[in-house]
Amino acid sequence: MERGRIAILAAVLAGLLWWLYPHTERRGGDRETTEITIWFNGPIEGRQLDVVDAFERRFPQYRVILGSSAVRTGLDGEGNPQRLMCGIAGGVPPEVVEYDRFAICQWAARDAFLDLSDLIHRDLERAAAAPDDPMNAYLVRSDDYVPQTWEECQYRGGQFGIPNYMDDRVLYCNDDLLVQAGYVDAAGRPVPPRSWEDILTKRLDVTDASIRRDRIRSESADFVAAGVKPGDTLSHLSDRGLVTRCRVKSVDGPNELVVESAYAARKLALPERSGQHIKIFAGDGYALRLSRWDESGRLKVVGYEPQHGNAWLYYYGWANGARFLSPDGRTCELNDPRIVEALQWTTDLYDAMGGADEVNAFKKSFQTAAQDPFLMNQIALFMNGDWFMRDLVRYKRDMRFSTAPPPVPAARIEAGIPYCTWVAGFAYCIPKTCPPEKLEAAWTLVKFLASPEGGMIMNEHDAQRERGQGRLYMPRLMANKRLNDEQIRRYVEIAEMPERVKRAMQTHIDMLPFAFCRPVSPLGQLLWNAQADAQDLAWSHAMSPRQALDFQTQRVQRALEAFHDKAQTRAPLRWQPFVWAYAALIVAVAAAVWAFDRLRRASNAATRREARAAVLFALPWLVGFLVFSGGPMVFSIIMSLTEYDVIRPAEYVGLDNYREMFTADWGGPGPDGRETVPTGVRRALGNTLFMAIGLPLGMAVGLGLALLLDARVIGLKYYRTLFFLPAIMPVVAASILWIWVFNAQYGLLNWLLRLVGIEHVMEWLHTRDLFPLRPPISWLTNRLTAKPALIIMGLWGAGSSMIIWLAGLKEIPTQLYEAAALDGAGPIRRFLRVTLPMLSPYILFNLIIGLIQTFQIFTQAYIMTPNGYPERSTYFYVYKLFDECFSYFRLGYGAAMAWVLFVIVIVLTLINMQLSRKWVHYAGE
Repeated sequence: MERGRIAILAAVLAGLLWWLYPHTERRGGDRETTEITIWFNGPIEGRQLDVVDAFERRFPQYRVILGSSAVRTGLDGEGNPQRLMCGIAGGVPPEVVEYDRFAICQWAARDAFLDLSDLIHRDLERAAAAPDDPMNAYLVRSDDYVPQTWEECQYRGGQFGIPNYMDDRVLYCNDDLLVQAGYVDAAGRPVPPRSWEDILTKRLDVTDASIRRDRIRSESADFVAAGVKPGDTLSHLSDRGLVTRCRVKSVDGPNELVVESAYAARKLALPERSGQHIKIFAGDGYALRLSRWDESGRLKVVGYEPQHGNAWLYYYGWANGARFLSPDGRTCELNDPRIVEALQWTTDLYDAMGGADEVNAFKKSFQTAAQDPFLMNQIALFMNGDWFMRDLVRYKRDMRFSTAPPPVPAARIEAGIPYCTWVAGFAYCIPKTCPPEKLEAAWTLVKFLASPEGGMIMNEHDAQRERGQGRLYMPRLMANKRLNDEQIRRYVEIAEMPERVKRAMQTHIDMLPFAFCRPVSPLGQLLWNAQADAQDLAWSHAMSPRQALDFQTQRVQRALEAFHDKAQTRAPLRWQPFVWAYAALIVAVAAAVWAFDRLRRASNAATRREARAAVLFALPWLVGFLVFSGGPMVFSIIMSLTEYDVIRPAEYVGLDNYREMFTADWGGPGPDGRETVPTGVRRALGNTLFMAIGLPLGMAVGLGLALLLDARVIGLKYYRTLFFLPAIMPVVAASILWIWVFNAQYGLLNWLLRLVGIEHVMEWLHTRDLFPLRPPISWLTNRLTAKPALIIMGLWGAGSSMIIWLAGLKEIPTQLYEAAALDGAGPIRRFLRVTLPMLSPYILFNLIIGLIQTFQIFTQAYIMTPNGYPERSTYFYVYKLFDECFSYFRLGYGAAMAWVLFVIVIVLTLINMQLSRKWVHYAGE
């Protein structure tokens, strides 16, 4: 009877699952529909729903399922496409995906995206044969697209994507701030900068300065000949990379000058030493003249911010006439002298304003959209894409602003090359895994989405939403020129749109002929990360611009050579023998256990029946372990011996992955003591081990809370709940909250330090070169405080260990405390001699679990300090493992890293277990 009920329940459950499965539907009578899936970039919104609904009405034979590629965007550039990789590996990829154009090449090079050239040519031939065919409205013609966007989707002559969005960068100017600073023409109109020299001019860069109080001497520099004047900015760079900004008070000769503090409420604080590094900047450049500081030295307005918005080193290199890759794509030219010069100029910009830490602390005080510092009149000049006009129209359409071509070096203007920008965006691609029977449906969907009809449907949805909120609608630039013209005519060239906005849109369009696109390379993501890392290393003075670019060039060049020179003779790894070997091992172990048990219990039938029942009860867990744990572990061991990128078959490479970990990718201190491989395994392990400092702190806080809550007071259960709540708060939510807690300008932590007077003590110590940080501390943007900040955040979750400590405290017999008190032991001695020894098993448990969690730290750094910035100080071991797998498609190398981590954790755990015999005391022993 019981078996019958179970069978009926199983049948009902199976039927329910079958009914819930999204089967192909039939529409329009008996005609079967073709179901296709598309993954858009970003969350699914009404605009995508509207255009897909229109597509299904236009082509009723197709049904579209929408999804998101879940690619993270932000500081790391274009994110990690782990969902698409998992979809391909799991055999459930979409038929169409919206993807970043510059990253298409790395998928095309691995034969993951379909070359659309044949489909494009086929449609053009059909249109020529049947010019009246309604499908001709969706033809894809290369001439309809901005050339750079079309070429960015190409690889080795093939077309692997159809562009949609497009964005180029221009200079946004706050006209009110320009007028206030006197940057106007004869008619009183604001005048934007044209050249880098207009923004900032460096008069001198001296490394042999001798400082005595407020006097600075240099035998190698001629201050008079360099044109140094009173009012110029002098920035001192310490050995730690800290920047102290002051002002030139007077020039007392060719080799001597007098300086004063740049801020009314801060005393001059320069180290009285020789061999110091100083930079002197002209005080009449846009960057300094437009910037404002309060009396204590906190930035209030930034004149020009090199990285606010979307410029990156790519722009500055192109603006100076450089390339990042050779024409054949085999040589990295990241350390081109012109790129070095560009990076030096942006580094000087930060130094002139007090250092990158000061500027980043200022920027961390703001958000995007309505809280953007440009909209709040706190950044005067910056470069951004056309998407920023949406925020301008939405939140501050009456703002007095203007746009101009991005500034370039004066030498380029003199050479007749006054304009430069760069363009980026997305495209629609079809993975090569698309089934042949769905290919036509997927291609039809791509053509519809990229057409003016599809684009205007999405535009109209967004326009109606904005009108419903009493706002004007500002469309994004599109790569399709016909679509772009239509949306500008309908939404921009209207009477209600402010003339300033119209002129800004025209500036973006006018700059398109001068736009570059990011280098099309199978290692485009690595090159992107390399230029971003070089910026961070140079701006924070972890390396000089030359050193940073040399290192990143070597890093990319090694990868390029490995990719292009890869041996083609390696045969794909055959997985079947390993699967059969694993199955045989399971059978052999099971047979051995069964035979041993049969011999041991042969004389007792009841015992045999009991053993069989025990095995049956344990069977679900055993099967689950063997299939979902043991199998993947064996798979990962094998994978660590291969080169595997999910898309192509794995190739056996032996111990090469492990060898690379401890050689080329290991790193170490260079001649100057700095890390030679900032993204290496050694650095990542060191960062991770540093976090172990938080382990005893967290245990101490948890134990302290437990001791407080062990008292018998009214409402104790509410206090316990209150302290435990942070432990169950999602890590993502907690990370976002703590970003604000650590905010340099308005954060709670700095406010508390200021309230109790600690900030004043730090300021006093800093002025005497006894403390490396200048208040207010920018916790998440300074390499010295980024990891300690994450440790402080970890104390927030001490409530989880508090519960374990409480359980341990409840198990300690009160008689022990009474006996100790009778022997004259005070509270401290009772704690040391009774409480801690009796809690030793719990200490061991928390120590081992905490150690494992420390080596797995990832989420907090991923959210709070993207890419491990600053200076890769929070680039932990698991973060590097994640990047190797999902950014660089090196799953074999990632598996090797995972097994090294496993061995490290196991060894440390065994050491703890061995040492615990001397200090862990269990009840009854």
